[in-house]
Amino acid sequence: MLRSLPPIVVLGGCRLMREREAYESVEILDKNGARIVNQMKEKRRGPAVMAISRNELLVVGGCSQEGVHLRSIEKLNLDTKKSEILGEIGHNFSCAAFCPLQDGRLFIAGGYDGISSISNVCVVSQDGKFENFEPLPSELKNSAAVEVDGKVYLFGGWDGRRTLQSIVIYNIEGQKWDVCAGLKEPIECHSATKIGRGIYIIGGFLGLRLAHLRLHIDPSRIFKLHFGFDRYSSAFTIHLLI
Repeated sequence: MLRSLPPIVVLGGCRLMREREAYESVEILDKNGARIVNQMKEKRRGPAVMAISRNELLVVGGCSQEGVHLRSIEKLNLDTKKSEILGEIGHNFSCAAFCPLQDGRLFIAGGYDGISSISNVCVVSQDGKFENFEPLPSELKNSAAVEVDGKVYLFGGWDGRRTLQSIVIYNIEGQKWDVCAGLKEPIECHSATKIGRGIYIIGGFLGLRLAHLRLHIDPSRIFKLHFGFDRYSSAFTIHLLI
């Protein structure tokens, strides 16, 4: 779901569990209700999405059915109701963390390739070109990403074994990551957005139950931990005070 366009735009999804009966629909939600306004070239559940303008969207990856994951880059125009495939990135994925960058590119990190969680990182430009970046320190899916001042903050997610409390900060210019103090609870499948200088985390799944929580995080109060990721993986009792 996109919140950067007025009204709200909902793309794809699936009707059944296990990625079955995916949708290619593009739906508008506004004060007049919901209506389907366009269709994507491919059915997509869990793609990465970015608003290019008030009427154009960039959609990457997702899965079209159980076990079938995509790498295509699609551009949609909500006014003309046209779409085109611009190209492909270098790997198949769904359920990645993603966010727009200050330079207008789409940042995509981690995800699921139909077999396991992945650690891939890439950026996609509005013309469909992509660039691979240095990977994450561990496999990661169902995380949420927000960019602040040239750094992408990745909150929680699933590493193939457990729901995470981790915060990873990815420096775009240097393509380097830092592992930071953890969230108060492990969380995945949540939403994150930046409002002013703060980051808000809403909803998600806590490993055993759905989450009702809303967290406000000040990026300046996230403390870096200077040890390897393997050690950090067992150190999730460290909490961030917010």
